[in-house]
Amino acid sequence: MPYKKIALAAFVFLVFILGSWAVSSVDEELSSYSAQESENVPKYVDEGAAKTQKSETVIRAERSAAALSVPEFESTEARTQILDAMTSFDQLSQYPPTSQPIINSAHVNSFVNSTLPSSSLPFPIVGLETPIELSVQLGRYNYFFGDAVTAEIVAKDLPPGAALAATAVLLGGSGEELARLPLDVSQQSSSQRSLSVEFDTLNYDSSAWPVEMNLGAYVDVDGSSLFISAPFRINTPTGTVDSLGYSQVNGEYLDIPVTLDVLVPGYYFLSAVLYSAGAGGPLVYLETEGPVEQGVDSLVLHAHVQALKKGGDEGPYQLKEILLERWSDELIPLDLAGKVNPGVYELDGYRFDEFEDLPYIDPLKEERLRLMQGLGSL
Repeated sequence: MPYKKIALAAFVFLVFILGSWAVSSVDEELSSYSAQESENVPKYVDEGAAKTQKSETVIRAERSAAALSVPEFESTEARTQILDAMTSFDQLSQYPPTSQPIINSAHVNSFVNSTLPSSSLPFPIVGLETPIELSVQLGRYNYFFGDAVTAEIVAKDLPPGAALAATAVLLGGSGEELARLPLDVSQQSSSQRSLSVEFDTLNYDSSAWPVEMNLGAYVDVDGSSLFISAPFRINTPTGTVDSLGYSQVNGEYLDIPVTLDVLVPGYYFLSAVLYSAGAGGPLVYLETEGPVEQGVDSLVLHAHVQALKKGGDEGPYQLKEILLERWSDELIPLDLAGKVNPGVYELDGYRFDEFEDLPYIDPLKEERLRLMQGLGSL
């Protein structure tokens, strides 16, 4: 997910939590108010009259809800969460959302989903104390027609000498079987067996295959049938990252043109992580988006000098974790991943004193902080 969408979602979530807390506080005040009024029902009225009197009291309380003042925070945890969110937002807003510094290697996962599609399930079987664990892990999430779809099937905690048979399948979005591949298990006899899967898409008529698919495995253990699957996508190439253009300093930014070979014009999103070519660590997460034309075109990533200085590395650099995606429109109703040609994407380094040493000013920072501060003071 693009960083700007993540940041917006986080901000909306914070506002939702604070709003929910405020509504909850008002509900508690209403309940207390209603209970106090109920105690004032005269003793001499009968039960039906008392119910009528209570109903009218509740109605009066509900009508006056807007006039109730929301009490001060009683929860130290809630106040701490708000202060932490405000501090985090203040730190992030020092840099453009399209050029965020990366603090350490683990921090990359905040921007780039590097996990592989996988699934793991236990299968209890009568007569076995320990369930058999079956798992599947694909080589990657986005494949393209012409690629070999690869996966690893692992069966653990098998009973000694178990007879094993396995078949891999490719399934469409509705569960229809599109391809089948028997797996060789003859050379394995331990309690844990690993089976490699490779579907070469060139060997199948894939013209009707959908984008969203699943790779599944049927595993038979001593007559007990097990099944597991994991999702992946197979994309029609719409655009390909081909190379880097000539990077250059432009004011407070390092402009990095990325050359694209575009088969289907449209609105594209591009992201990457800028790494130190010398130290090898990640430095800055970058993203950009925009319309591109058919043929050779480009999108430009902009690394802000303050984000570069946070990493303390003047280069040279490398671009890795490159993601290209064509967003859906009236022509193609699904977001489709673009291809990234293999190779090393290198660019020159530049001294920090070659940049204009300007801070980044978030035009919406003050407005958003005022909103959070206002909610935090409720």
